[in-house]
Amino acid sequence: MRLDWLEVFLTVADELHFGRTADRLGMSQPAVSRAVAALEASLGTQLLDRTSRQVALTPAGVAFERGARETTSALARATRAARAGVEGGLSSIRLGMMIGAAQPPVGRLVAELRLREPAALVTLVTVDERGLATALTSGEVDAVAAWQPSVPAGLYSRPLASVPLVVLLPEGHPLASRKVVRWADLADEEVLIPARERQPVVYDLYRTLASRAEVVPRIAMDVATTTDLLLMVASGAGIGHAPIPVELRWDGVVVRRHEPEIEARYVLAWAVRTAAVNALLQALDAVEPRL
Repeated sequence: MRLDWLEVFLTVADELHFGRTADRLGMSQPAVSRAVAALEASLGTQLLDRTSRQVALTPAGVAFERGARETTSALARATRAARAGVEGGLSSIRLGMMIGAAQPPVGRLVAELRLREPAALVTLVTVDERGLATALTSGEVDAVAAWQPSVPAGLYSRPLASVPLVVLLPEGHPLASRKVVRWADLADEEVLIPARERQPVVYDLYRTLASRAEVVPRIAMDVATTTDLLLMVASGAGIGHAPIPVELRWDGVVVRRHEPEIEARYVLAWAVRTAAVNALLQALDAVEPRL
């Protein structure tokens, strides 16, 4: 089966007209008909019902179209990979994401990476603090967007994002009327943060910062992701204290600055300088002025 036959067939499937197909491909109409006939002969089945007035896919044609599109799409990805010089692990890049790391600068990094490595499948993998080093050294992920204090000694890192710690309040909460929220305001509130078993550094630092202000926060619930946190706050299960852009809008949630201001600094961390890590670092170099 020839690839040019597939191209002709898929174009006919789009246009459902031999004349328009011929114009689109720069072929003569008889050449289009011959290509379709040759494809049908090679498959031993009819793909198109054609009359003088209309063209339609047969049931076999509908089934074949799906597979043909998958084949041509895979071929296009392979071609882009070859032209981009993709080797080894760059056919896929796995980026670990610690809770809270899904920040706009990380999104810009991934967008730049996709432009530079169009053939690579970029996968985001949730990584807890306790599993960060193992995920990197085992090759489960190529790099991790991680909260800076959580990165163990022995790993490499580059600055990635700096985000203020804000207070997330349910709409109608008494503190929602204030422009800023202080530690003392949170003394009697139930706070939603990741459990210590999941994020020990985040948990301990949070308790330390609160204790300096002579506040003992009431930890109400373990939340695994930022989305979980926002959903629980919106439902009134408690308030959130998290590194999230102040401009964030989420139905049922009011975002307020915290005083004093506390910054969460995120880094791109890795264990071994692989081709995938190099690709991430090159993308980071490109977006760094915008971070």
